[in-house]
Amino acid sequence: MRGERSTSKMPEEPPADHQCVDALMAARLGHPACLLRMPTEQLLRKDELGETALHKAARERDYRSAKLLLEKAPILRELTSLSGETPAHIAVAVGDERIVELLLSGRLKDTLKAALIRDINGTSVLTASVARGNNTIALWLLRRFGKELSSLPNNCQMTALHVAAAQANLDYIRDATKYDPKSVDARDAFGCTPCAYAVQGGNVDVVRYLVEKAHAEIGSVSRRGQSLLHIASLCGHEEIVRWILNRSGTNVILWTTLDNANAVHCAAYSGSVPVLRLLLRPWSRKKRKTVLALQDCRGNTPLHLAAMNGHSDAVVFLLESDANPLAVNGCGYSPQAIANMRGNPQMAAFIAGFNAKNPQPGSLRTPLVVETQCFPTERCYSVPLSPVVKRTLSPRDSSSGYSSTVEIGVESPNDGAEVIQQRMKFMEEEQHSPATQIELEDDGAEVIRRRMRYIEDDTNSLRDSAAQTDSDSLVDHIQILDDETWAGMGLSAVEHIDRVLDEIDLN
Repeated sequence: MRGERSTSKMPEEPPADHQCVDALMAARLGHPACLLRMPTEQLLRKDELGETALHKAARERDYRSAKLLLEKAPILRELTSLSGETPAHIAVAVGDERIVELLLSGRLKDTLKAALIRDINGTSVLTASVARGNNTIALWLLRRFGKELSSLPNNCQMTALHVAAAQANLDYIRDATKYDPKSVDARDAFGCTPCAYAVQGGNVDVVRYLVEKAHAEIGSVSRRGQSLLHIASLCGHEEIVRWILNRSGTNVILWTTLDNANAVHCAAYSGSVPVLRLLLRPWSRKKRKTVLALQDCRGNTPLHLAAMNGHSDAVVFLLESDANPLAVNGCGYSPQAIANMRGNPQMAAFIAGFNAKNPQPGSLRTPLVVETQCFPTERCYSVPLSPVVKRTLSPRDSSSGYSSTVEIGVESPNDGAEVIQQRMKFMEEEQHSPATQIELEDDGAEVIRRRMRYIEDDTNSLRDSAAQTDSDSLVDHIQILDDETWAGMGLSAVEHIDRVLDEIDLN
């Protein structure tokens, strides 16, 4: 394995007459001399967690003990704990390249079986190393075992390439697509390709490489009918949206998901004004009004969705772009009614005032609202890997629901109120009519920016994850390589708008 090697632990030698009671203790304490005197049968014993002495040596980063154990009992490399982890999984978790190479070097016939073993979540050592951003280990494993290991999916059918795409690991992506060119269009259990994860991750260079160099299908859609443009719009990735439009044309804007939502619906839901501007710019004023009147399967227009999530700047922009404030959805609610139901009376008053005064809408190219950078919502993936390591892109930590910019410190809770207040003042001055200025309390127009987490079960029903109980009784005692944060999610932010819409329906 090339590159800088990790420094393994050098244990202190025990007294000459010392003898550990068993191999597990000797490995934990780092006493290779004690291990040397023990019979093979004792070296194969497991503790209450199903771990062997070789698991312990890998966790302690004890290269000498690991080498001795492997020489005396090579079968140890294939033995798994109750969580399905081999010693190599442990070595990857602690980031010890030397021990990983020790465990998986030698005759390919002897080591391939161990390399292909997955834990209870279906995570291979390659996927684990990619998720932890350890390219030294990941690229060594890829070059040694090739396509047979790289194509191995987890329980959600995610491969290491899906994870690398989500984390913008271009070095791994370049090598992996050379070993297996067809892997760029591999789909996980949710029908998402690596390119979908790259779009959600927000790195345009990775998206461009997958499409332009690795020849990934740019027109791929998920099981729920979400295209790459839907995902980019929902996440607020302006640069990726611009690139997709330049490459695919404007027709993709009106592609709909199985829920009859187009890209404008997605951008309005996330509150991204820059993306909304890109999506609406190609249309004439007449056509723009038609586009903004399109309804999803619940009858919601983009204005309904922006009001639903309290995106004040998006509401202002849509109204200035000729969105109809009087439109009602399938439940008979107007955007104004939804704003009131969501606890945002200032927004409701603004929508009502805009309708009553009917000001001339601002130009899309010279908007009355100052354009602010809209950062992407957090991402969601499906495969997990170790709660101990905080990844740049964590499937649910980085996103299992829709979050606005206030969560990542871009704007203050009252920014939306300020936008509305300024626009109401503008409207009053423009009409030259007296009006009573609405007094805004400091917290009166705080945008509803709460994260919602869901888990989709086998029957495609949604349940609040806060109400879930841990199905694995061993989770408090075993350090499982994968954490529940990723399991079974698969772009939940893109797929589960329905939960928020259900709340509106029930009120």
